Amino acid sequence: MTATSNKTEGVGGKVRRLSVVKRNAARLAAMQTLYQYRYADDKASDMAAAMARYVADFLPGLLAELGLANLNTAHYEALLLGVESDREALDGVIAKHLAVDWRLERLPAIDLDTLRLAAYELRGMPDIPARAIIAEYAAIAEEAWATDPTYITAILDKIAHAARGEEMAGGNAGEKAGQKIG
Repeated sequence: MTATSNKTEGVGGKVRRLSVVKRNAARLAAMQTLYQYRYADDKASDMAAAMARYVADFLPGLLAELGLANLNTAHYEALLLGVESDREALDGVIAKHLAVDWRLERLPAIDLDTLRLAAYELRGMPDIPARAIIAEYAAIAEEAWATDPTYITAILDKIAHAARGEEMAGGNAGEKAGQKIG
């Protein structure tokens, strides 16, 4: 990456804007924080404490692995605090879009966290194209957690159509919303 280009190498050699890469790093860090929060020895810990612990103990390793100096901190914080405060509503939205014979309790915890984070973005961050959100969380599920992203993508697509029907009805959601993708 050159200092003047504001672009960086992404997955599969694809060039992506640095701001997008930092937002995706925030998503991955949020996933890891939720995972650690779920299995923390200190169950009295709140999300803010879990975030501080992750930032101090684990974020430097993630950033080094990704070749970044930092991530989109505002996005990281918004995701985690939003999911924590809206968990019940998000679970209701997710449950509504599961297959008839499925319940939230049947989902692996990491998949449920993926769906919560993505649903929060789809419902509360209209400036980010819905299809980009779906694609990024499917990639995280597949690459980071070795999960088949097919059913995650299907559920997120249903949530996106419910939350952003007009955007999803268009051919290129980001351009329809007047945003550039990439």
